[in-house]
Parts: sequence; structure tokens; C-alpha cells
Amino acid sequence: GNNGYLNVGAGSTGLFRLPPPVQANGAGEATKALDYGDSPLNGGAGAVLPGSKWNFQFWYRDPGHGFNLSDALEVTFCP
Repeated sequence: GNNGYLNVGAGSTGLFRLPPPVQANGAGEATKALDYGDSPLNGGAGAVLPGSKWNFQFWYRDPGHGFNLSDALEVTFCP
């Protein structure tokens, strides 16, 4: 089932997904390298600008056990 809370909302610029999906390792850890040349990070409302703050949250599912959400994480992008 779903036990987590959606902590990240659309806000004033929208809600962006960062494809492709990633898979967590056996310890439940997942990493995502960001390419600022790829959409949505490279322009428009999704552009990452120096000094901007972004909030991230990981949605995950476990076959046979449903899905859940991680805690939210705020990141400030340095100039």
C-alpha cells in the first residue's frame, strides 16, 4: 500500500519528472545523475539556474508490496 506523503508539489513552475526511471540497489539506495543539457533541465520553466532551489522526492514501488514515497530533499544549485 501507500504509506508515504507527497511532499513535492507543482509550485509556481510546475512538477517535473526526470526520466528514465532508476532502480534502487539492495540497500534501497538510488542515485540519479543530472544532465543539464536534457529536458526539462535545459530550458523553460524546468531550467536549472545558479542559486535556484529545487525539491526532489523519490516515488518507488516494490512488486507485491505496493508503492511509497521518500522524504523530500531540497537542493540549492551553486553558481
